[in-house]
Amino acid sequence: MNNLKAFDLNIGNVMMRFYLMMAVVIVAGFSGYWLVALLALPIFLSTIMGISFTKNNKKMSSKERSIEYSPLTSTPRADLPNVA
Repeated sequence: MNNLKAFDLNIGNVMMRFYLMMAVVIVAGFSGYWLVALLALPIFLSTIMGISFTKNNKKMSSKERSIEYSPLTSTPRADLPNVA
């Protein structure tokens, strides 16, 4: 299973994606197919958001998967004192 992690991209990958984006736009411009230049948009957005594509080799049970993706587990809890 592949993981998508936002804001987890190093500067080398950022530079390579910008070069790839520019290559797509330049090839589309010289060939005259400007609609192909729209393929640069997902490259641009993934670069700006810092999305990294990593392979997950770890085997998890369904319970572990549900805990990992539960939005409530990452929220810190604060116990408030009684003010009475």
